[in-house]
Amino acid sequence: MIADSFKHKGLRKALVEEIGRKGITDKAVLDAIGAIPRHIFLDSSLDNIAYQDKALPIGCDQTISQPFTVAFQTQLLDLKPNEKVLEIGTGSGYQTSVLCEMKARVFTIERHKPLYVRAKSVLQLMKYNAKCYFGDGYKGLPSYAPFDKIIITCGAKSIPSDLVAQLKIGGFLIIPALVLLAKMPMKLAVGTSLFIIAVKSLLGFTGDLQGSETIDWTLLSTFTGLSVVGIFIGIFLSKKIEGNKLKSAFGWFVLVMGIYILIKELFL
Repeated sequence: MIADSFKHKGLRKALVEEIGRKGITDKAVLDAIGAIPRHIFLDSSLDNIAYQDKALPIGCDQTISQPFTVAFQTQLLDLKPNEKVLEIGTGSGYQTSVLCEMKARVFTIERHKPLYVRAKSVLQLMKYNAKCYFGDGYKGLPSYAPFDKIIITCGAKSIPSDLVAQLKIGGFLIIPALVLLAKMPMKLAVGTSLFIIAVKSLLGFTGDLQGSETIDWTLLSTFTGLSVVGIFIGIFLSKKIEGNKLKSAFGWFVLVMGIYILIKELFL
C-alpha cells in the first residue's frame, strides 16, 4: 500500500505551483506532477525533502531528476494519449511515472541493475503498465520500434544513431546535449529524408539536467548575441566601400567568425 498523507499532498501542490511559476504551462504535465507521490521513489530518510525542486540521490551515483527538469522535458515531448515512448535511463522511475500518468505507452531501459529492479517494483506498485528493460539504453529496443517519441534522461555528447533509427517519421527525440560550457535540452525531429536539430527554449530553462550542474544562460545567450551582432557587422563591412579592400577583407573575417561562433555555440 502506498503511504500518501495529507502532508505529502500539500507539499506536492506547492511543488506544482512552484514549477508553474518557473514556466511550465502544460496542464497535463502539471496534473501528472501533482498526482504522483515522488517520495515513494526515494529512500525514506529523504521524505522531508522529497518535494523540494531539486535532484536527490537514489544510489549507483545517480539522482532522481529535479521536478522542474522532468516537467520541462515532458512538456517538450508534447505527448498525446497512447503515443509510444521510449525512455533511456529509468533511474528511480519518476519520469517514467509522469509519462504513464499522461497515458503514454512507455518502454524504459536502465543500465544499473539495482535501479532497474527497484524502479520496476515501484512502477508495479503504482499500477503503471510501463515495459521495463535492463541493458544499454543507447541501443534502444529495435524489436519494438518505431517510437513516436524518445526521451533520454542522461547527458550525452552526441545523439545515438541507433535511437534515431528507431523513431517514427515525424517523431522526435529529447536529449540533454552538451553545448560548450552548458547543457540544454535539444529536440531532434525526424523528417522523411533528413533530421534537424533545433535548440529549444534558450532562455526559458532554469533548472539543471543532472541535478549537479546549473546552466549559465547569461554566458550562453551573451556569446550567441555577440556572434549575431558580429554577423551583421561583417555583412556591412564586407561590402567594398570606396575601394577599401582592407575594410572589405576585415568585414569578411568578422562575418565568417560570427557564423562560426554561432554554430559552435548552439550545435557543437
